[in-house]
Formats: sequence, structure tokens, C-alpha cells
Amino acid sequence: MKNSLFFYPLFALLFAPVFAFAQWSPNTTSTLSSIHREGSVGIGLEESPYARLHVRQEIRPTLPGQEVGFIPTLRLHRDVNTGSWQDGTYTWDFFANEALGIYAGDGTTSSLAMFIRSTGVDVAGQRLKLGYGGTTSEDNMTIGYGNSLNGHYITFNGTYGEGLWQGPNGKAVIHSYEDGSLFFLTQPAGGSIGPGENRRLSIRPEGTVIVGDSEQDQTLSISARTNPILRFNRADTGTDYEVLNNSDGDLEFRGGTDGEGTDLSTNMLLKANGRLLIGTTENPSDLNGGETDISDYRLYVEGGILTKEIRVREIWADYVFDDDYELLSLNQVKDHIDEYGHLHNTPSAEEIDRQGLELGGMMVNQQEKIEEIFLHLIELNDKLASLQQENQSLRKQLKAARR
Repeated sequence: MKNSLFFYPLFALLFAPVFAFAQWSPNTTSTLSSIHREGSVGIGLEESPYARLHVRQEIRPTLPGQEVGFIPTLRLHRDVNTGSWQDGTYTWDFFANEALGIYAGDGTTSSLAMFIRSTGVDVAGQRLKLGYGGTTSEDNMTIGYGNSLNGHYITFNGTYGEGLWQGPNGKAVIHSYEDGSLFFLTQPAGGSIGPGENRRLSIRPEGTVIVGDSEQDQTLSISARTNPILRFNRADTGTDYEVLNNSDGDLEFRGGTDGEGTDLSTNMLLKANGRLLIGTTENPSDLNGGETDISDYRLYVEGGILTKEIRVREIWADYVFDDDYELLSLNQVKDHIDEYGHLHNTPSAEEIDRQGLELGGMMVNQQEKIEEIFLHLIELNDKLASLQQENQSLRKQLKAARR
């Protein structure tokens, strides 16, 4: 019995390495497997393993003239038979080539799933999905390249297929184009986005920035279909301001306190023809039923204008002092007033009421009358001086006669 107790430990000491070696040896007679005393494991090696687990990839035997094949360094294998669409064999193979290649297959064929290179990661189909956390496969971020798009893209909650970004949830897309353009797209839940659609922000290679979906050449262009182009809101006061391009093609400025923008009054309107209306949306082009054309006037203000200074450029009335100017005599002026009830070459009160007053023209007209008055005053002054001189001479003659 004592001999037996001695024999068993001796047996285990002698044959345990053999059993351990056998567990790591392949089914062939190869001896290229080893477990080292310090804990490193080598598979398919002729030398000591360099890492704790060191596996050498083998070349698959091929016929002469054929390409050299490689046995995967690592294969993960699973057979599934559940009576559903998941039935089948699934394999994942890892190859160590110029990059770490990961292939997926069904046991007979496989295709590339991912390359991990020293310079980056290549994903099969040029598509990388990150951050999946929703209830469908479209709740993710996708980085990819679309041939029909001629550029790369990043999508959130959407996948690209059949020429569309699609998926059941709301989507946001950042899309580059081969000409250097960068587009930002959005789409509500349940819809899809085609190439060139739903561009909310575009940056062109030359620096043009487009907010909206229109194609413009200006440095910054903002467009909207039905919504205001700009909206300013102070939440604490409820005061809102909007700027929009309305359905008539005019630039409209609204303001008020409705909080929604639907009942804001129009404070100013810049017409497409260049006319600016303040305090009104009326756009008069004539007065008194077409008697006076005012279509060339660019500014119309309802309620009056208060200003510190107005500068008007106009041809001034110095022509009154020209030698060939026909100055009416005071008798002629009197006759005109008696007959027409206003100064000559001056609009009447009825005309002003009917046609309005041209500020520049009226100032010239008034200056003309002032200069005419001065000419009459100069003439009267000359006559007065002559009469004074004549009166003084007559006084001397009368004085001499009395002596």
C-alpha cells in the first residue's frame, strides 16, 4: 500500500507534461505547438512565443499557378438551427496580412468585413456604424461613401441605400461632394432623403454659405419656403421680430408680441422693385386717379417723418439773375393774382391738395420768388434813390427862388 502511494505521484510527475503537450498539439504529427514555463503559449511556431499567445498563420496548399491562400489565424464558428431565418453556419475569420483582415462567412464562402491598418480602418461597403442604442438598426451613426453621391457622408439614424438615405427615424446627414462642397441635411421621421434634397446648410468650395435649400452665388444666402428667414425673440418679454421673403417676392419686416409669428404686423416692406414702405403695405404708384405719376419714388412713409436734417440736391434758382430772364412787373404779378388767386409759376392750393408737394421742386420755386422779390426791391430802391436826388434838387431850386 505504501508502494502504491509512492507510485501515483511519480506517475503524475512523469506523464503530466505529455498530457499537457498533447492538449496543445494539432491532430497531425506536427510539433509546432508549445506551452512555456513562464506562461506563454505558441501555436504553429518553430521558435519560442513572443507574446503570451502567439499564433502563426499558415499557407494553404494550392495547385501550381494558383494564388497562395492562407489559413485563418483565428476562426470563430457557430452553427445555428432554430427553425427560423437564422438557420445556418456563421464563421468569422481573422487574417494577419499587410493589415488585420476580418472576414464573415457561412462556412463555405466569406467576404471582407473590416481591415485594420496602421493608417486607419476600412469597413466593408465603405460604411461604418457607431453608437447603436435604439430599437432598430437605423438608430446609429454611419460613416460611408456613396458612388451616386460622388462623396463621403456621415448619417445619424439613417442608412444609405438605393440612392436614398432612409430609415424609420428622423435623420441628419453631413455630406461632402467631390467638388469640395459640404452639405447638411435633415429629414423628419418616416421619410427618406435623396441626393440634393433637404439641404439646410451648404458650404461651397469658394466660401459661399447657403442656409436653406436654394442655389445661390452670394457669400451668404438664407432661404426658406414658408417660414421666416430670420426670427428674433426675447422670451422674457414676448416681443418677436421676423424677416421673411413673402409670397410676392418682397422682403417683409414684422414685429409684435404674439409669441407665434402668425399675427405680427408688417412694420416695413422692401418691394422687389426697390421701393421701401414704412408703416404700411400700400404701394401707391399715382395720385388722384392717375393724374400724377409717383412710381419713381422709392420711399413711402405712413404717419410722417421727423428728422433733424434733410439734404436735397436740386438745380437752384439763380437763373433769375440771368440777363434774359423775363421778370414780370409788379402790375403783371398783381393781374395774375387777381385772375388765378396764386403767384405765377407756382402751384395752387388745389394742385397741392390733389398732387402733393415735391419738396425739392417747391424749395426751388420759393427761392425763385424770393429772388424775383429782391429784383423788384432793387428796382424800387433805385427809383427811390432817384426820386430822393430829384427831390433834393427841387428843394434847392425852391430855396433859391424865395430869395
